[in-house]
Amino acid sequence: MSYKCANSKHGCKFSVQRRPPSAELTGHEQQCDFGRMVQQGDSMTKPGSRRRKNNFECIHSSEGCNFKIEHSELLDHENDCEYRKVQCPDGLCSDVVVLRELVEHIKRVHADADWEEESGDTALRNWFISRELHFGSKSNNWVLNLWEHDRMLFVARFRKLGGLWYSWVTVLGGIRDAMGYRCIINTASAEVDSRLTYEGPVHCIDEPESEVCKSGDCLVMNDAMIDLYMEKVRRIEVFTEGYDGRLPIDYTLKRDDQIA
Repeated sequence: MSYKCANSKHGCKFSVQRRPPSAELTGHEQQCDFGRMVQQGDSMTKPGSRRRKNNFECIHSSEGCNFKIEHSELLDHENDCEYRKVQCPDGLCSDVVVLRELVEHIKRVHADADWEEESGDTALRNWFISRELHFGSKSNNWVLNLWEHDRMLFVARFRKLGGLWYSWVTVLGGIRDAMGYRCIINTASAEVDSRLTYEGPVHCIDEPESEVCKSGDCLVMNDAMIDLYMEKVRRIEVFTEGYDGRLPIDYTLKRDDQIA
């Protein structure tokens, strides 16, 4: 038997299987958006209220959002609100920052990040690999690579988690921004006739990297595949930096209306 949120009559679909009192259900009800909307609606009918009926405050108002909107459109706004807090996309950074301040955070905290201004829909990234550091390890992180396209910022991510290598594209925006694009991620071996390609969705900044990797909506490789597609670098200055090769990956963005 399932137990519904107390705000189910107002539209909430949340439910649990455990018999009340359930900490999960209680915790949800304390933060339920539908309950908050009902409370705001009740306060608007009280004498002296300065809000117009059917106008609701954004949940991110404490961060500076002054947006007020009708009930039916509030959740869509909050999901894309530039004042919402998001996790920094750098795999080793635990900072949670307001979205509109994220670019400044990256410039200030992650000075090693690579930036490109408007560079079209394709970006080439060379990820440098060290056999000693990266092969056989369970986790590694590479610096952020950002490029501008269509007046938005996209991030090419390369990460090793749980012994596998992952690469994907994140847009510094919301779900609707991400849904407007698909990406093609491609790497090819210069030594053998082999190519590896992934085509799929662009991820929004709200998606944790662990969830992206679990979803499979990214390029996934193991150590043997990295060794196959990695260019063995011969330049002496690269060897002195401790790298044995580089993995070139092309990232191409396609608008949804351009996909046949």
